[in-house]
Amino acid sequence: MKNITTIKNMSYLFLDKKSHDRLQPFSLIHSFIDSRIGLFSLKERWQRLLKTNFLIDTVDYLQGIYGYPVIQDNYPLTVIDTSVLPLADHLQFLNNLPPNHAYYSSTGDLLVAKINSYKPNISLDEQLSYLSRIVSTEILYLCAPHELLIHLNKILIDDFIFLKNNSPTLYCSQGVQAINSDNIWIDETARLSPGYLNAQDGPIIIGPRAVILEGACIRGTTSIGEGALIKMGAMIYGTTAIGHNTTIGGEIKNAIVMDFSNKGHDGYIGDSIIAEWCNLGAGTIISNLRNDAGIIKLWNPFLQKEIAVGIKMGALIGAYSKLAIHSSINSGSYIGISNNIFGADLCKRRLDNFIWGNQGTDIYQLSKALESIAQWKQLKNQPLEELEKQIITHIFKKTYY
Repeated sequence: MKNITTIKNMSYLFLDKKSHDRLQPFSLIHSFIDSRIGLFSLKERWQRLLKTNFLIDTVDYLQGIYGYPVIQDNYPLTVIDTSVLPLADHLQFLNNLPPNHAYYSSTGDLLVAKINSYKPNISLDEQLSYLSRIVSTEILYLCAPHELLIHLNKILIDDFIFLKNNSPTLYCSQGVQAINSDNIWIDETARLSPGYLNAQDGPIIIGPRAVILEGACIRGTTSIGEGALIKMGAMIYGTTAIGHNTTIGGEIKNAIVMDFSNKGHDGYIGDSIIAEWCNLGAGTIISNLRNDAGIIKLWNPFLQKEIAVGIKMGALIGAYSKLAIHSSINSGSYIGISNNIFGADLCKRRLDNFIWGNQGTDIYQLSKALESIAQWKQLKNQPLEELEKQIITHIFKKTYY
């Protein structure tokens, strides 16, 4: 039986299918809007801004996570693409958009639309085609996943302003050296040992039950998620977002590490995005700069080609991927989901889903991958749910059959 999700009166519908194609590997195991960037997911940020729940229309194999949306007849409907970033500045564009109008990007991508009276017997695409178009160059949205790093500072500053205005903060513990303490928000349940917090260049957020061990050095702009463990002597440079229940050691700069992932030992991550349930072994290095300081190219699965992304770029690593000790990851690397990476050689710059080794020649068999995922989840007292197994199995079959 399908799980039907209905919201009455004014409805918001988020369209995810375009983001699913464009924002891989972070859109493969759930809607991109469920990605957690620091203390909040993108979905939670939208709920905060809109002050309501909403419907999500995604690809078939993921729709079961969110229920099957039913929109009431003749009610107004606001449509938002999940590639649009949940920023406070965007509320004015939503509020100022007249009924039966739509914002489009300069390249023709639908961003936001308002349908005055939704008709269930007419396809959504047809109803959108009737709307008057407004081209907007001010609404920030993502065409490719690495662009999230470009806008990360703005996202985290929005979070900090919200937290400072709505929640009490704990003054730094004894022995913590804080610079520009007015720019620091610490949940009252977080535990900090003596170390350094420098918020001169941007705010620092430390979430509930986060633990910061002795000697850790954190510079803003940085957000530490709920239950995260920052180990002794860790060095975190802005702009960085650490998700819930992560373990972080060594050096990190301008990176996103999502929920339940581990980089627990010495090593370096620069200008990278690490999805959920990844583990980076001791001494793992992710390069973010070419020896000749040239332009870095990064594999884009949607375009099926490499694209130039600038002079600084580390890696995009999909969910459930594991990197053995002393893994060496080249600048501009794309690593899909559920890869088991090991070997003495420099890792190949493009690895698709379910790869065994670091050269992309061997397949990580589905049964072994599922067994490993379940074991890793058990380490953090989380189950591998049946729906999650079905989603992983679907991705494997789509990748290799």
